[in-house]
Amino acid sequence: LNVYFDVPNGGVRKECMNLSPGSILMWLNVNDAKSYCQAKNKKFIFSIGALRPEWEYKLRWADPFFTGKSFC
Repeated sequence: LNVYFDVPNGGVRKECMNLSPGSILMWLNVNDAKSYCQAKNKKFIFSIGALRPEWEYKLRWADPFFTGKSFC
C-alpha cells in the first residue's frame, strides 16, 4: 500500500521569507514523512494542493505532478 500525505495551506508572507516558522515546520514534517516511507519501503505521495504562480514556494517540498483531479 501507498502512504498519502496532505498539508493544509498555511501560506508564506513574502516579507518574512528569510525566517518563516511555517516553512521550517513544513520542511520538518515533509522530512519526517519521507523518512517514514523509506523505513517502511512505501511510496511517498504528497499533496500540496493547487499550484498557482503566487504559490511557487510549494516547490520547495514537492515536484509537481498534475493529475487533473481533486482529492476529497
